[in-house]
Amino acid sequence: HQDVMREIWSVPNKYDKVECPEKGTVVEETYLTYHYATNKEESIEKTCYVYLPYDYDNSKQYNIIYLLHGTGDDEKYWLVENPYNVTMIDNLIYYGDIDPVIVVTPTWYVANDCADDLDQLTYSFKDELRNDLMPYIETKYSTYAGIIGRENNQSFTEEFIASRDYRAFCGLSRGAVTMYHSGLCNSLDYFSYFGAFSGSRTGKE
Repeated sequence: HQDVMREIWSVPNKYDKVECPEKGTVVEETYLTYHYATNKEESIEKTCYVYLPYDYDNSKQYNIIYLLHGTGDDEKYWLVENPYNVTMIDNLIYYGDIDPVIVVTPTWYVANDCADDLDQLTYSFKDELRNDLMPYIETKYSTYAGIIGRENNQSFTEEFIASRDYRAFCGLSRGAVTMYHSGLCNSLDYFSYFGAFSGSRTGKE
């Protein structure tokens, strides 16, 4: 009975324990943003990581997931520090369980801003997401927004709204709270899919 339950509640080994013959790549990216919670005039360069599926092709369009970590971790958490997540995405695509997808793992931390009240960052991330991160990523990599190669200092509001059905925002713990505050409540026009993993630190209003 225990063996049956363990099989039911675990990720099958073929996904995260077996290397995929068709491996995607993880790319480090840097982009310019601002201290939106404390000083909107002060710029800062931040890092994120981007998973690109096997045989990524700029001439094709891809679904995209923005995936946030929890408190105490950073942009390396999902794809660099825990590479079995990359193996799992590779295999999910290889076995045809999901379509090829781009995964972006930023951090909601902004240097030492709001160290005594991190929840402020769960609200201010919306400005970084909409103004800086999404325009940078989706002009460089081919998504359904259709803006690859265009100047990333422009507003792409119409394109992001039109392509929202191919975009997800997910997070763990305080990253999930950031999803609620900056995604579900402030970027519903840009995203159709949301994932909250162990995150509910928010008021009913």
